[in-house]
Amino acid sequence: MDVNKVLKIVTSHPVLEASREVEIEPIELMKFYNKLESLLRRDIRYSEIGDKLVFLLALVPKEGETGAQFNVFEGNTFVSKIKDGLFDKGNILLVDSDGDVIKHVEGAFISDHVEAAEFSEKNRAIVFFIEYRAVHFFVNGKPIDYIHDILQYERKGVTTPKTLPAREYRQLITNQYNEVVYKEQGITYWKNKANRILVDRPEIHFNRALWWYLDQNIVDAKVDRGATISGMEDRTDIRILAFESGELYIIEIKCLGRTASGNCYSDDWANHGVIQINLYLKDESDSTRGTLVIYDGRKDNRDIVWCTEIECSPKYDNDPMTFYLESESASVKAKRIISNLKKKAGDGYDFQP
Repeated sequence: MDVNKVLKIVTSHPVLEASREVEIEPIELMKFYNKLESLLRRDIRYSEIGDKLVFLLALVPKEGETGAQFNVFEGNTFVSKIKDGLFDKGNILLVDSDGDVIKHVEGAFISDHVEAAEFSEKNRAIVFFIEYRAVHFFVNGKPIDYIHDILQYERKGVTTPKTLPAREYRQLITNQYNEVVYKEQGITYWKNKANRILVDRPEIHFNRALWWYLDQNIVDAKVDRGATISGMEDRTDIRILAFESGELYIIEIKCLGRTASGNCYSDDWANHGVIQINLYLKDESDSTRGTLVIYDGRKDNRDIVWCTEIECSPKYDNDPMTFYLESESASVKAKRIISNLKKKAGDGYDFQP
């Protein structure tokens, strides 16, 4: 087997990362992880219950005879209970590493991965949050793994036509925008699309989705989220460490636009990102390149006014990657283009399809 594949599997497996954070035996956590993956990929009948699969599994210690209510890995039993309204009164299940449900927490609902992370941090718990076909894995509030679609998921280290070496990360970021971000194909970021209002804390959503895509499609590197800078408290959004060359790429993500809570982020926030990533490059002496990625939800696709007084590292990528967030359908966009053409041409307008 290719050495990069081996290193990718060994360094990136979520269970190995999680085992550094908790006291549970790695073998027990690995068994649970594999059984959960098997359940979601093979045993769940998505045509019947796919719209009801929003629930949280929190691992609790095994304590002899538990009097378990049922086992989540018994696919037929689990599916039947979901169809019968298991999550109508609450969608939090406390389970042991065998999958036995110790407690169904009624009256409590976790609606998204942000709330799941907060639950994990508050309870110092190992948490798996299933959101339809997406899987989020947290330990003590720290994001360990994210699978965008469990049915399309490839094990880390698997080479596909999409995979590229770490040094081509810019192309992969562009690919991710085209395949996942553009028109919300694989990520939700509009709260009100018509008025171009973003969800609150949109950068969390973009960070998670980009990290997952890079981790799946970079074949010769470890891709981290929230990695510390040279042992300091500062944490990068995404860090790519190539196995053989040792090249270290740092990515900072910023989102511009108005959010549901009324916050508005514009040019100042983009320039804040420039300062931030240059501080990272200064503190991380082993870094190779730092790149700023902007997702722009402002109206009219305006150019960013960059501050020219910021002191930039030679390692700073002077070509920030900016992606405009589309909110118009093709039909609406076509009507707007035709309207603008009419205004521009005036009486001389003549359009023949």
